[in-house]
Amino acid sequence: MDAIGRIANEIEMLFLVPENFIREAPDEATLSRQQSAFWGQNIRVTLAPLDRRKENNLNHYVLPSLSVRHHPFFSAYSGPRQVAAITAQLQRKPDLVFVQRLAAMSPVLQTRAALPPIFFDLDDVEHKARLRSALAPPRYLGKYAYLSQIPAIHLAERRAARLARAVFVCSELDQRYLGALGLRRVHVVPNAVPLPQKREYRVVQEPTILYLGNYGHAPNIGAAERLIRRIFPAVRARVPGARLLIAGSPAAALPSSKNPPEGVNFLGFVPDLQALYAASRVVCCPITEGGGTRVKIVEAGAYGRPVVSTRVGAEGLNFVADREIILAESDDDLSRACIALLNDAERCEKIGVVIQEKVYQAYNPERIVESITNLIKRGL
Repeated sequence: MDAIGRIANEIEMLFLVPENFIREAPDEATLSRQQSAFWGQNIRVTLAPLDRRKENNLNHYVLPSLSVRHHPFFSAYSGPRQVAAITAQLQRKPDLVFVQRLAAMSPVLQTRAALPPIFFDLDDVEHKARLRSALAPPRYLGKYAYLSQIPAIHLAERRAARLARAVFVCSELDQRYLGALGLRRVHVVPNAVPLPQKREYRVVQEPTILYLGNYGHAPNIGAAERLIRRIFPAVRARVPGARLLIAGSPAAALPSSKNPPEGVNFLGFVPDLQALYAASRVVCCPITEGGGTRVKIVEAGAYGRPVVSTRVGAEGLNFVADREIILAESDDDLSRACIALLNDAERCEKIGVVIQEKVYQAYNPERIVESITNLIKRGL
C-alpha cells in the first residue's frame, strides 16, 4: 500500500501502481472486498497509475540532482496524476494518513491540500542505500554521476520527516543513523513476515543451498550472480553433490540463467514456500549493497533454515552472529561457511532452532501491528 487514510469507520487505501496492473488486476470494488476480508476492516481501494517517461541524459543524470521528483525512480510517483490522486483523497478529510516509503510521500509533499496528521513509514533510508549502490562495483562514469543525486534524496527525506507526526524505520541501526543527522520522532518497527505453522525442526539431508529474491531489484541480481559464479563452484568442489536453488522471478534477469552451471537450478516463482524451504538445507545471502532489512533472512528463519550472510545482508537484524546466523564477507569465507553447514547436521539443527525462535519472538506480525497502532495513538 502507498497511502492509507481513515475516514469515519472506513479506511481508504490508495495504491500507486503501473498502468498494466490496473488493466490486468480486478476492479477497485473487488479489490476493496478482498482487502476488507483480509484486514477485517471496511476498506475502500483506489488505484492510480504511475507515470512512464523516456530517459535521456538530462532527466536521468542532471535534473535529479536538483529535485527528487526528477529522479528516474521517484519521477513515476511525482507527476500531476499522482498529485491529483493524493489531493482527491485528502479532500475527503481523513482523520490521518499513513504513507509507505519515500516514493509515495513525493506527491504528498507537492499537494496544496490541507494535511491531516501524517505517519510516515520510511522503511528504508533511501539516500543511504543509493549511496552504497553508487559506490559498489561495477564502477563506471555514469554510475558516479548518481552521487550528485544523493543530496536531493536526503533533502526529500528530511522534508517528509519534518512533516510527519512519526517516522517508522525497520531497525535500530537506521534509527541511530537518522538521529545523528538530527531527525526526531523516529521509531523502530521491524519488518514482519507471515509466520508459517511452527514445526519440529528437521535437518534437510540433501546438500542444497537456497537463494530467494526479486530479480527486478539490482542488489538481488548481484548477490545471486556472485553466489552462482564465485561462491557455489567452491562449495561444489568440496561437496560434489551440492545443488544451488535460485528461486524468484524474473529468472531471465539473471545472466547465468541463459547457460545454467552444473548443479544450479533456476526455479522461477515458487508459490509453495513451505516445500521450497523443506528442500533447502542452508540459505545464503551474499548481498553487498542496498539498505533496510532483508525480509528474506527473517523468512528463512521463520522456516527454521540456517542462514549464511554478509554483514550488509544481515544489516539491521538482531540475530546473534555464530549462534543465530553465520556472517562472512569474502567469497572464500562464504563458501567455507556453507560447506561447514552442509557437512554438519548437528550445527544446522542448533542454528535452525534458535533463529526460528528469535523470529517468532521479534518479528511476529501481530506484535508489530500492535506496536504501530500504539505509536499512531501516541502521535495523534
